[in-house]
Parts: sequence; C-alpha cells; structure tokens
Amino acid sequence: MTSIGTISGASARAAGLPLLSTKLYLPAPRATTVARRRLIARVLEGLSTRLTLFAAPAGFGKSTLLAQALGEARRLPDAPRIGWVALDGGDNDPTRFWSYACAALERASPGLGAQPLALLRAAPAEHQAALAELLNALAAHPEPVVLAFDDYHAIVNPAIHSAVAALLAHAPPQLHLLIAGRTEPPLPLARWRVSGELVEIRAADLRFTAAEALEFLAGTMGLRLDAEHVALLEARTEGWAAGLQLAALSLQGQADARGFIDSFSGSHRHIVDYLTEEVLARQPEHIRTFLLETSILGRMCGPLCDAVVGLAAADERPAPAAGAAADSYSRLVLDELERQNLFLIPLDDQRGWYRYHHLFADLLRHRLGHEQPALVAELHRRAARWFERQGAVAEAMGHALAAGESELATRLLAAHAGRLAANGEMQTLQRWLDALPREQMLANPRLCLAQVQVLLFERQVAVLEPYIQAAEAALAGAAEPDAVALRGELLSQRAHIAIECGAFADALALARQAQAMLPDSEHWARSTNGLMLGYALMVLGHTAEAATVHAENIRRSRAAGNALSALFSATEVVKLAMLQGRLGEARASAEQALSWVAAEGWEQLAPASALHIWLGNALLEQGDLAAAGEQLAHAIRLSGQRPTITAARSHAFLARLRQLEGDTAAANVALAEVDRICQGWQPGGERAFFEAYSARVRVMQGDMPAARRWAGQRAPWSPSESPSYFREIELLTLARVALIAEAEPDDAAVAEQLAWLREHAQAGGRTAVVIEALALEALAHRRHSPALAHQRLDAALALAAPEGMVGVFAELGPPIGGMLAQSQARRAPDDPLRPYLARLLSVVARAPKSAPEQGAPQARAALPGAEALTEREAEVLRLFAAGLTSAEIARHFVVSINTVKTQLKSIYGKLGAHSRAEAVARARELGIMERGGE
Repeated sequence: MTSIGTISGASARAAGLPLLSTKLYLPAPRATTVARRRLIARVLEGLSTRLTLFAAPAGFGKSTLLAQALGEARRLPDAPRIGWVALDGGDNDPTRFWSYACAALERASPGLGAQPLALLRAAPAEHQAALAELLNALAAHPEPVVLAFDDYHAIVNPAIHSAVAALLAHAPPQLHLLIAGRTEPPLPLARWRVSGELVEIRAADLRFTAAEALEFLAGTMGLRLDAEHVALLEARTEGWAAGLQLAALSLQGQADARGFIDSFSGSHRHIVDYLTEEVLARQPEHIRTFLLETSILGRMCGPLCDAVVGLAAADERPAPAAGAAADSYSRLVLDELERQNLFLIPLDDQRGWYRYHHLFADLLRHRLGHEQPALVAELHRRAARWFERQGAVAEAMGHALAAGESELATRLLAAHAGRLAANGEMQTLQRWLDALPREQMLANPRLCLAQVQVLLFERQVAVLEPYIQAAEAALAGAAEPDAVALRGELLSQRAHIAIECGAFADALALARQAQAMLPDSEHWARSTNGLMLGYALMVLGHTAEAATVHAENIRRSRAAGNALSALFSATEVVKLAMLQGRLGEARASAEQALSWVAAEGWEQLAPASALHIWLGNALLEQGDLAAAGEQLAHAIRLSGQRPTITAARSHAFLARLRQLEGDTAAANVALAEVDRICQGWQPGGERAFFEAYSARVRVMQGDMPAARRWAGQRAPWSPSESPSYFREIELLTLARVALIAEAEPDDAAVAEQLAWLREHAQAGGRTAVVIEALALEALAHRRHSPALAHQRLDAALALAAPEGMVGVFAELGPPIGGMLAQSQARRAPDDPLRPYLARLLSVVARAPKSAPEQGAPQARAALPGAEALTEREAEVLRLFAAGLTSAEIARHFVVSINTVKTQLKSIYGKLGAHSRAEAVARARELGIMERGGE
C-alpha cells in the first residue's frame, strides 16, 4: 500500500510482506549540518575500492556522514548510482534482506534489480540464484554503483553475512559496498584490508575536532559560545556527536554555560542520562509526553502518532498519501521537533514519515518504562491496531507481540502465514510462530499448517505428525467458510509427507482427495498439490494421466506465480514424453518450456536446471552427444553445490554421456558427485534411481564387480509385485547386470522378468521401457532361441526408429551390436530400417568396449618414488602446468571446485609435493609429463 510507504509492483511482490519505501530513502543532510570535508574526502576516495566500513557506537554520526558523502558523490562527474537500505531486526530473513537490496538497486537504476527481484518473487528460497543474477546485472551495468547498508549491526543471521561476503568476493569493479553499524561485521575484513580493498572509518575518526564542534554548536544548534567553552565541551564529550547535540540542547537558555559544562563528566552513558534529563525537563509538558509515548515506534507519521497518544478516533485515520502533509496535532508536533533539531530524522522527501535517532529513542523508551510501565503495553496495542488497519503486517505483529496481545498476533499470523510460507520467508514465519503461546498455535489450523510447511521446507519429516494431528483436531468441528479449503491443504501436505516417505500409493490417494476438495480460487494450493498428484501418478505408472495433470498444472502454476511447481511440472511433461518414447515431443516440450521460463524471468532458478537435464537426456538418447553435454553442463552450473535431486540427476546423466564418449575417468568423477549428493538420503525412491543408474554406467565400463555388488543388495523380482517408476529402472538394470556381467546368466528367469516388465509398460504407455525391455529380451533369448531373439529385436527397432533412438542400444554395446549387424545383413536393400540400423551400428562401433574388470579406474604404471597417478589426476596436473586455475579446471571437467581441490590434494600426496610448481617439477622429473609444457 503506497499510503503507508510501501513499494508497489514487482518489488512488493518479491516478498511475502510489503517492502517499505521509507527504508530505501537516503537521508538528505540538513543545510546547517557540519560538512566534514576530511571524512567525506576519504569516503569518496574509497569508492574505487571494494568496501567502506563505518563502525562506531551509537551517536557518532555514522548515518549523517554517510548521507553527506553520498550526496557529494552524486555531484561527481562520474557520479555512481546509489542504493540505500536502512536495516532493522526484521531483515534477518534472507529473502527479505535480498529483496530490499535488490529493490534499492532497482530504485538507484531502473532495470538493475528487476530480474533478481523477479527471481526472489518466483522462488524466494533460491537466494543463490538471485545473487548470481544480481552479480550478472551489476557486471553488465555501464556505470558505477554504490549499495549502502545502514544499521548493519541489526543483521545476526550467518547466512546473510556469508552471502554478503560472496557478493563482495565476486562483485564486478563497478560495485562499491558501504556498510555502517555499531559493531564490526563478521566479514573477511582482514583479507580486503591486506589487499587494499577496504576503507575503514571508526569512532576515533568520527569524533568532532574543536573546529568542527565550534561549527556544529554555532551553525547547527545556534549557540554562541567562546572558544574556551567549546574546547571544554568538546573535551567533556570527547567529540561525540550525540553528546554535543544533547549538551547544546541543554545549554539553550542557560545563563552559566561554564558551570553547566563543568557539572557533567564520566562515561558516555552517564553523559547521556544526565543530558537527556536536562533536555526532557526543558520541554513543555505536552512535548515531553509526546516524545515518551511515541518512543515505542520505529517509524512514525502524524495519524499513527495521533492513534498512539490516544486522540479520539485517531486510529481510524489512514497514513499520509505520497506528497500529502495534512495537519493534525501530531503532525504539528513533529514539525516543531524537526525545527528544534530534536533528534528527528525524516524518512521520505515529503516529510510524511520520521524516526527518532536510535540512541535518543532508546533513552526515551527507558524513561517511559521507568515512569509509566503500565502504559507501555497499551501504547503498543494502539500501534498494532493502527498498523493492522493499514495492512502493515510486520509492524502490526511486532507491536502486538510487544503488547502481549497474543490473540491479535495469532489472528494476524493466521491471516498471513500462508503468504509468508509461499514466499519463502520461513525464518520470519518460524520466529513469529515461536513467539506465540504454544496452545494458541496448536488450536489454530492455519498456524499448524504453516508450521508443517516450514518443517517440510527443512525436510524435518519425523517431527511433523503432532502439528498435522493438531490441525485435524482443530478442523474436526470447524465451521468457518474456508474450512473445506484448509482440509484440502491438510490432505495435500499429507500427500507431500507420503512422497517424502516413499508411500506413493498413499500419496496418490491423498492428493486426489485434496484436489477434489480445494476450491478453484485456491490457485497456489491447487498448483502445489497438482505437482504432488502428477508426481505420484508418474511413479505409480499412470503415464498418460500424469502427463495431463502436469500440463494443466503448468498453466495453473504460472498463473499463481508458483515457479517451483511450474518448473517441475514442465520437467515432468518432458520426462513423461521420453517415457512414452516420444523423443521429438520431449525436445519440443523442453524448448517451449525454456522459452516461457525465460519470459517469466525464471531461467536462473536452480529448478530450471531440470529442464536442461531432461533436454540433454533427450539429445543424448538421439545421439547428439555434443549438444547433450552443453545442456548438462548448463544444468550443473544452475544446480550449484546443493545436494538436490536435480544436481544428482545432472551428474548421473553426465556420467552416462562421458562413458558413451569413452572417457571413463570423467564418468567416474561424475559418479562420485552423485554418491556425494545422495549421502544421507533415505533408501528407495530417488536414491534407488541414482544407485541403479550408477550400476548401469559400471556395466558400460566393464566394472562388473561393482555392478554385481549393487545387484546383490536389491530385492529379487516377484511376479506378484506392483510396478513403479523406481522399481522399473531397478529391474531393467538388474537384467542388464545378469545378461552382461554374469558369466552364466539364467536367461529364462531374466526373460520372464523382462516380459512382465514389458507387459506392464505397454499397459501404461511407457514405450521407452518397452523398447529397452525388448532389446534386453533379445539378449536373453540369443543363446537358446535366436529366432525369438530377433523377433524381440525387430519389435524394439520398429518402435525406436521413428524417434531416432540410439542411446539404449549404444549402452548395450557389443552384445547387441552383433545382433544389429545380423539384422542389417538379412534385410532387403530397400528396407526402410536399413538407414536407422546403419546409424546404430556406427554408434555401437564407437562405443567403448565393455569387458569384465576393464572399467575400473585406470592408473599409470607405478613410478619410482611416487604412487601411481590416475589418468584424471595426470590430466588435472597437465592443466595446472598449462596455467589453468582450479575454477577453470572445474569448468573444463564440469565438476565442483571442491572435486578439483580433492584431486590436487591427492596429487600432492602421491608426488610428495607442497605446491603446484613443486608437483609439476616432480612429475616432469618422474617422466609423467614432458618438459616444456603440455
């Protein structure tokens, strides 16, 4: 709502709660403020570095100096664009913090923060993607940019500090960060100090000199003191700006200035206590009362202050609209306080919103609590009611909790918890849930569901049940209008929990019930549940219905702005097309989805990697290995280092690709990444998929012991079991291991298992599975029933040829190659399958040969004085010798930088080296590399 100083449009939608435009207002220094030229010059000179840090206790003039310096910067010939954020404790939620940072940059230079804000809006938990997009936008920005964070000491979240450090570490030279706070932030300051990238302004720098104190007391405060009095006052306050200001306010009207100055001494705290009493005692009673009662407010305007001080019907008045300055009692008082320079700071250009100087507000609140402790809760209660009517949820919640108004806080949070959860502000939501009495939270079904959403987000499935049961109990007799919708949300969350636990049949039943119960108007809830429904259908083999559900869910999710559901449903559409054997359709669907993903501004989100993964797999299946590699490399960059399903899948498919290219070492590196990512996952489900996929690659490599070890840990097939997506790939892989890795396979048993799989896949429309089963059946029958074997192979070829499917045949390699050659030889010259067969034979001929024990990681011959280096380690060493950095080598192999560092550590250990140069020299000495470069 613009009426209370919030940001509208894209910026406001980027977070669950409105962004306050007053937090983005760079304070304009008063015309009478002392111009601190020596410090301004230091700040301006420091704009060419990475960071300027203002660190000093309250009252030293950090914000004033910062505003002065940035005002001067705007007048420079090459003036930077300036973004400003005034931080507070509520900004410890990473989504909220980065939303404000991006909004500040967008305000500084339209277009600079828009894309990161759109990403935060689409997937608020994806802070890494938003930060990457912000860095890209800054790198492309033609002008210098300054981003200032005031009151940074309010930030205590380590995740935010880490992200700010990452922003600074990777920022282009156009960006300069200014941080002002009462304490030194936990950032790698020493590193930047040593490299000359840090300018520091501390308390000692901010102290007023005698000349500056004279100018301040005379020019700003209107006092006429002789030089001796000024020097004495400056010595008594030690140049402390707040102390000087308080002393000047106390001195106004004093006949004996020298006596007054002599009467106070000691620490800053004692000076402040003494001078505050002096300042308050000299105010008219109505001003003193106003100052004390409004001190509870973090920001204030006339109508709000009227409501807090208890004027009749004042709490019904709205906040001032932009540019408005309607008179009211409080408005007149605020004007007077500003004229008196009484620690009042404007928060916008229209002088509609103000705040007290933080130190002065602290002292006023302390005085209020001492004099009228019973009034404090009532003042917060009045403020909470006013902010609630204005739609300012965060401030209403803060004042309600401060007032001990748990019923009001419960009502507020129940109304807005869903929006907070949907927009990823989980830390803010959890903080408020924790602040409520537990019995009230458990009695409210909305809050129970909100708690479940937070715990699901953190994958804490084991502790969910009490909240689910409490929500069910609260809804059992609920008669509120949206009780049905809440029951639908509850069922949807139960479906999600069932999926996490691998109970897919239960998940399907629950998701169906939820979808039938959720009203059409509940777009977000229906789109989230649609993803659960489609996923359960796919896993249980209802391929066509799953495709229909996901196609509809894409439309609904995009309309609701639910990026995660839209992206994953789009991915499932591609995956299902591949399962149906429609490779062309899969590619077209992926390319179409990537087009609208770019239009929505979601292409940098980590979940978008799933579309690139499955597009890459479709290309791989059609034999376009180079294009497939590009897609998978892009997917890995988007996925980052997080242990997600998409990250594991991208490396699994990359292992398949590298092995088809004959690069066993690279395939092993990719498989190691899959193992690393899946560590700690529950058995079954997606983990079962990746373990089976890794076993397939081991068979391709000829690493039969590894493949057999995997097979020995699987449950044997039973004709009575129910088919599912994860069991299907497991059984197909077990058939591969039996037919290729075993010396004496039980062909009949394998053929029976494959026939069962094929029949179920045909019934479910999963043509890709039918093709693979038929190809494996051909291998199972080739020794005892050659005619039946070729019948099965012909059936597989007939289904695979229209889509140009080659990947599955290339994986089976020489065992299927001989049968393909026989099939080609017996066909007539004009047989339409001959060109396709010729391509298959060419691909299989290029595929690496699988032989028992062949595919284990190869090593060089043992070297005198050193352990053997693997082929990959030798290649890493050659690239280091050529001058590539760890990051460049990681990009070359499409692995994480941590993997490269691990390999380098192994190289150092084997060669007895302690540096890159020493390792290269040692390798050349041992004959591992030739001299003169590689």
